[in-house]
Amino acid sequence: MRRPHLLFVTIMLAGLGVLTACSAAEPPPAVAIEDACAPENDGQQAAVTGYFQVDFMIFCTDSCTLDFAATPDGESPLAPDVTIGPGRSQMRDLPDDFTAADFQVRAQDGTVLGLNDRVQISGRMSIAPDVCLMYVDRIDAAP
Repeated sequence: MRRPHLLFVTIMLAGLGVLTACSAAEPPPAVAIEDACAPENDGQQAAVTGYFQVDFMIFCTDSCTLDFAATPDGESPLAPDVTIGPGRSQMRDLPDDFTAADFQVRAQDGTVLGLNDRVQISGRMSIAPDVCLMYVDRIDAAP
């Protein structure tokens, strides 16, 4: 009679081991912002450090495609696509007549960050001629 309990415990421990292994995925490799748009990065996961930038022409639906540069006022080689929402690694929806102060993202740890905060973004790269896009799935404050 005790064998079904032993089998149940064994299955539960095996399941826990699989879940632990899946959640311990390695972070994507860090890529210098000047190298992020290299053709060999197309379809790859990457992490890039820099600053979000907003222009007066931002394309938004359920996400916004922004600019991203090594410095707050630098040239933007990369266009991160960030999901709009209240969750972690998401951005606040921008009003029609937004200002720089309206821009806020929530980092993975819950910290609210703005345009002057240095961040590390991670996600899948999509690169084509004259296009360098990252589908952002994680935002962290960078040192």
